[in-house]
Amino acid sequence: FGINEVKKKEDKVKEKGKKEKGKPKETPDKEKEPVKDRAKKDAEEEKPGLVIWHWLDKRLQSMQQVQESRDKNFNFLCIYRVKEKKFIRLADEEVRQVVAAPKHRWAIGFDNREYELIGNLEGRRCQDIYVINLKTGARQLALKKCRWYFGPSPDGSHFLYYDDGDYYTYKMASAKKYNITKDVPTSFINEEDDHNVVKPPIRPRGWVKDGVSVLLYDNWDVWNVPVHGGKGVNLTVTGKKEGIRYGRRF
Repeated sequence: FGINEVKKKEDKVKEKGKKEKGKPKETPDKEKEPVKDRAKKDAEEEKPGLVIWHWLDKRLQSMQQVQESRDKNFNFLCIYRVKEKKFIRLADEEVRQVVAAPKHRWAIGFDNREYELIGNLEGRRCQDIYVINLKTGARQLALKKCRWYFGPSPDGSHFLYYDDGDYYTYKMASAKKYNITKDVPTSFINEEDDHNVVKPPIRPRGWVKDGVSVLLYDNWDVWNVPVHGGKGVNLTVTGKKEGIRYGRRF
C-alpha cells in the first residue's frame, strides 16, 4: 500500500512518444523477403480450388469426386482358359461391369450408360443386361432397361428379375424368359412402399439350393415358385389368413 502521484493522460502520451522517437522502426517480415519469394508465397496462399463440370455429365460432380479413386484403378474383367490357351476379355468400354455366374459357364454384364444421367437425377436406375459365354466370349443382349435385377441361380443357369408386378427368370442357355408368378394366387407388389414408384417389388427371399425354384415373399407368407413358373407352394400357409408376418432373421 502506498501513495503515488497520478499522472495525467497527456503526460503518458508524451512519454510514450519520446520512447518511440529513439527506437528504430521495425520492418515487417513480409517486406524483408525478396520480392520473388514473396510473390510465390502470396500466389500459393491465394490459390483457389477449381472444379470444372459440364451440365451434361452423366454422373453428378459430387459422385465423380467420391468415385475418383475407383475410376483411376478400374480393371476390365478377363478370363484365361488354360486348356485352350485362350485369353478372353469379358468387359470393355461398352459393358464395364461383368460378374461370373456360379459354375462358370456364363457371365452377366451390365451397361447403364443410356440411363445413367436420368438415374442420377431421378434416382430410378436402369441398365441393359447381357449374357456372356465364358467359353467363347460371345455376348448377347438379354434385357433392355431392366430396373429390378436379383441375381443368378445357384447352378448358374438362370437369373431372376422383376417387371411390372411379376417375377421372371431368364434361362441363359436358350435366351428364354419365364413369367414365374402369373399363376401364383397372390401379389408380390409392395403396396406398403410409399415411395414414388409404380408397382415396386417385395424383395425375394432367394433361391433354393439346387436352383430349381425361387423363394418369394408377399409381405405375409413365403412361396416356393418353380424356376419356369407354376402355381407355387405356400410354405408358411397361415400368414395372410391369421395376420402373421413370416420374415427371415439371420
